[in-house]
Amino acid sequence: MTTHHAPGFFDEWDPCWLAGPHAAEVAAAEVVAPGRDAASEVIRRDHALLRRRLGVAESGRRLLVEVAGRPDLGDEGFAVERQGGDTRLVAHAGRGLVHGFYRLLVTGLAGAPLRACVPAMSVRMLNDWDNLSADEPMGSVERGYAGPSILFADGRMVDDLSRLRDYAR
Repeated sequence: MTTHHAPGFFDEWDPCWLAGPHAAEVAAAEVVAPGRDAASEVIRRDHALLRRRLGVAESGRRLLVEVAGRPDLGDEGFAVERQGGDTRLVAHAGRGLVHGFYRLLVTGLAGAPLRACVPAMSVRMLNDWDNLSADEPMGSVERGYAGPSILFADGRMVDDLSRLRDYAR
């Protein structure tokens, strides 16, 4: 997988944390999210954080983000559309906007499929298996995860839970 990022960006962050192969393209776009809802605030905040981390300049592209009357999308679905030269992300509810924003980090603005995406299941779960056994090194992780635990290190719970916030998204 090729990632586009500024040197040093991933010194402390794995590419799966608020990034994707097209994160720089999304970070360089102007995000227009006029809503006063929590989802619009999350998108504005995370976009600003991503732009700062990547150190990219504005590209002139725009990403329009809005909750619209689209009951066909359910609470977690979203649709990507083109409006002139802009990319438009619409959802029926805030959760759909957040799912769509993070999907754009993978697809990019130009390559985003122009279609609706509606999850088959409204509740999804990740199964972490962090070992707490005295016989195992605390913080070892099983089930194919490639990296150390984000919860435990050196026999105790980690102090910095900022990666857990990104993980919970």
